[in-house]
Amino acid sequence: MDTMIELPAMRRSAELAPNSVDTDARTVEVIWSAGAWVRRSTLFGEPYDEELSLDPAHVRLDRLNAGAPFLKVHEIDTLDAVIGSVVPGSARVENGRGIAQLRISERADVEPIWRDIQAGHIRAVSIGYQVHRFEVSKPEAARELWRAVDWTPFEVSAVPVGADPAAGFRAQSSLHDCVLHRRDVSPTQTGAIPMTDKPNAPAAEAKDQPSDSVATEDTTMTEPKAPATDPKNAAVETRAQPKQQATPALDTEVVATRAREAERDRVSTIYDLASRLNLERSFAEDLVKRGTDIGEARRLILDQVAAKSEEIRTFSQVSIPLGGRDEAITRRDAVANALLHRYSPTLFQLEDAARQYRG
Repeated sequence: MDTMIELPAMRRSAELAPNSVDTDARTVEVIWSAGAWVRRSTLFGEPYDEELSLDPAHVRLDRLNAGAPFLKVHEIDTLDAVIGSVVPGSARVENGRGIAQLRISERADVEPIWRDIQAGHIRAVSIGYQVHRFEVSKPEAARELWRAVDWTPFEVSAVPVGADPAAGFRAQSSLHDCVLHRRDVSPTQTGAIPMTDKPNAPAAEAKDQPSDSVATEDTTMTEPKAPATDPKNAAVETRAQPKQQATPALDTEVVATRAREAERDRVSTIYDLASRLNLERSFAEDLVKRGTDIGEARRLILDQVAAKSEEIRTFSQVSIPLGGRDEAITRRDAVANALLHRYSPTLFQLEDAARQYRG
């Protein structure tokens, strides 16, 4: 039976061979896999053993032989993290081991790392890889064995400690598709099943990048064992898991979209209202930066309009009508009311004195 699941990129410890250093060519050989078994844990079900097949037909060496990067502690966010590369065409499977040659960068900041490699101080190396197909079997009285029969090593990293189970990748995507082929099991389900060591790992971001869920070739995973369950119940839980994870992700995206729309509306309304009332742009920018909500912003804008009216009051020719107010002030208030009414008739009622200015 074949089942499509989603797996994070993983890593395993590897080994530099300092005695293979060529100082003139700045190269060193790396043993990137010896095919050892690794214990893995999943979000659901029992732990299993993983084996990387080193049959040349099962390993995709294209990315290594195309000059895959030699990184500093799996950093993938900056160019400075690239401290070398795999010599094109040097990756191969030989005598049950994966071997490649690394060429170290000539940059000045890489020189101390190169000297430590030559001196044998830096020996720990880790590879990042993706598995595209597992063959799953269940030996008698033993854990399931997941044998990778189609997998791709895509980068090599220098690390301080090769057997660090907490080390991992950080990138935009955490999962990629992988086919599980279970022997002697009739087909019962299809579809992709997310699987990761971290319960909250994202499952819908950009593809083909490494993730935070990792394990090493010579380290036993220490996550607690999932309680034993009835096989039928376990199958139901497994199938239900993707839906349970997908719902929060969908809700979060909806909330984020609404928040962005509300913020765009707030900002555009503040700038538009300030512009219509001939207020300084710096005043509107201050309201936006402070996160002032629409209601409070309208109040402050009206206060600013009133303040500006007071500032520009002149007394060169004072005319006091029967109502006791200066005619210029009355006219300005009427103009301001007409402008506010034009902006939002439902919020600002048009006064009688402003009707002649409404346009």
